Amino acid sequence: MDYKFNSATSNLAIALLFIGIILITNFILFREEFGLNDNVHVYGEIFALLFLLVFSFRQLKSIDKSQSLLEKSATKIRSKKVSVHDVIESQLSEWGLTATEQEISYLILKGSSFKDIAEHRNVSVATIYKHADKIYKKSNVSSRHDFVGYFLDELTPDTDPIKRHSD
Repeated sequence: MDYKFNSATSNLAIALLFIGIILITNFILFREEFGLNDNVHVYGEIFALLFLLVFSFRQLKSIDKSQSLLEKSATKIRSKKVSVHDVIESQLSEWGLTATEQEISYLILKGSSFKDIAEHRNVSVATIYKHADKIYKKSNVSSRHDFVGYFLDELTPDTDPIKRHSD
């Protein structure tokens, strides 16, 4: 797997390297002012600093790799979202729902209350109840819960907890 630094990682790596160079230079040039007359101590500090730089680079690499995996996952989720939309749209069309009924169906599936749907559409709550009843009849379900459950079953057929627990 190829590894590439992104610009934020590169900038941070350059900054850490620059800080390390400054610190090493200061230790070498001003060691007498700090009371560091023996070279063993200076070399120990340099070694510790180099260790921290290497560790920092490894952490940056890990962060960058995680970011890449998150971006790939987000892309997969976006593609699945399109697929879910396609499944819902296809089923609503198959049931012969009108454009208004389809819009209300989407809002129901998103969890909007009938009051919120009515406000969004500038109609009364009673009108939304009438549309919902038509939607339920056309989809052959008896309630909002059954309607939402139909799509959950359709989109997640292998995850029925009732069947899983009865085995």
